[in-house]
Amino acid sequence: MLYFLVGLIMLIMKSNRFIYILLSLEMMMMGMLMFNMSLVSELNFIIMLVFSVVSSVMGLLMMVMLLSSYGHEYIKF
Repeated sequence: MLYFLVGLIMLIMKSNRFIYILLSLEMMMMGMLMFNMSLVSELNFIIMLVFSVVSSVMGLLMMVMLLSSYGHEYIKF
């Protein structure tokens, strides 16, 4: 639960860097995985783990595309 709270605090602070947003979402996902580890079956846990890895890779691909297209990773909210 600590990882989820730290990730939520990082996300609320509204950083304008995409890497910090990705890190906060990863911390929240890690907290959810640790919380649900004992609550769900093994197959559901593996499925959640695979989806979290796929979403992480997609976020990194978005960051690489931002860097190659615009030269920076700043986000305007």
